[in-house]
Amino acid sequence: MANIYDYLDWRGDLTFEQSPFNEVDNLVLSGVAYVFFDGIVPGIGEGDVTVKEAAKHFFKIHSEAELAADKSFINFAPDVLRKMAVSKRFSNAILRNYVSKIDYDANIQFSAIEIRLQDGASYIAFRGTDDSLVGWKEDFMLSFGTVPSEQEAVNYLDQTQKGKKKKLILGGHSKGGHIAIYAAAFCDQKIRNRIIKIYSNDGPGFYEELINTPQIRAVAPLVTKIVPEASVIGMLMEHVATPKIIKSSEVGFMQHKVTSWQVMGTKFVPGKGITIAGQALDQALNHWIHEIDYDKRKIVVDDIFNVLEASGSKGLTNLTDGGIKALMNMLEKNNETDPQTKEIIKLLIKNLASQVITTIPMAKSKTRRKKTVKMREKF
Repeated sequence: MANIYDYLDWRGDLTFEQSPFNEVDNLVLSGVAYVFFDGIVPGIGEGDVTVKEAAKHFFKIHSEAELAADKSFINFAPDVLRKMAVSKRFSNAILRNYVSKIDYDANIQFSAIEIRLQDGASYIAFRGTDDSLVGWKEDFMLSFGTVPSEQEAVNYLDQTQKGKKKKLILGGHSKGGHIAIYAAAFCDQKIRNRIIKIYSNDGPGFYEELINTPQIRAVAPLVTKIVPEASVIGMLMEHVATPKIIKSSEVGFMQHKVTSWQVMGTKFVPGKGITIAGQALDQALNHWIHEIDYDKRKIVVDDIFNVLEASGSKGLTNLTDGGIKALMNMLEKNNETDPQTKEIIKLLIKNLASQVITTIPMAKSKTRRKKTVKMREKF
């Protein structure tokens, strides 16, 4: 079954006059927002470059070996840029107003870029969560209040779009989809009036008080929310719009990867519904969120990430690179956590232990594998 790579190969020769903007275009642009364009795409009010020019510069300063060494789940983004750069549909699109802010101390991970399409509209793409722990912590913080990236997004729209008249489409993947909705809801009214569509691609929802505000309700009719059948992130909290469920080539949590979403023509392949496992996890997570008051949620989130950071890693992709030692460090740190959250974190460590087991070659280290299995069984 086809994905966004195939879409760019097969339909990239069609202009927007020949084939209007569609939901798959939205995912392509959400995906390219994961490219780190620092030093390539100009910042706010500093000029612009075409996709073709940006790609030429990007692949000049980043070697193929460097890109191949990236094992994070956002490593697909340069390939999306490469295919966009040779397509008639996107090669001459204008990139401008690039911003990227990461502040580990303040728990901020924010990036946005404006993509001016050949049909005259601008797609504002908000970068989703990469595999950094600071990014995922910010996602969890959405369950008990606003996060810095939300206000950053509002400020970004107000600063870059003030006084302009072109139509706007907002979107993003994962946290980027959530931020797109928030920015649309709370930006200047004149800018909001220019927004014709908002896409949340497997993005988390909103906590109960926020979703009922007049601002969120006002933009709800513009929202298209797309989630795969085994969605986890996209089913968190309350939904602004009824999710459109689609098929993925992956299983479980890995369906969050945009390159796994199945495409047919200009649409995603419809799914049958959220899987039974997905429903169970969704109910468990949302029950956890609703049963714990706001102050307690913050304590739980801090505890979870203090334990994860004890692994010595700054990202989810290499969280278990330290093997048994990393898991033992996390287990020891967990002994310092709030007693009521200890079981939640133990379950997380147990799942990570399973991941370590699969990465230990059987012939190379049967002893390490046995030790890891025994440690997991302690839980």
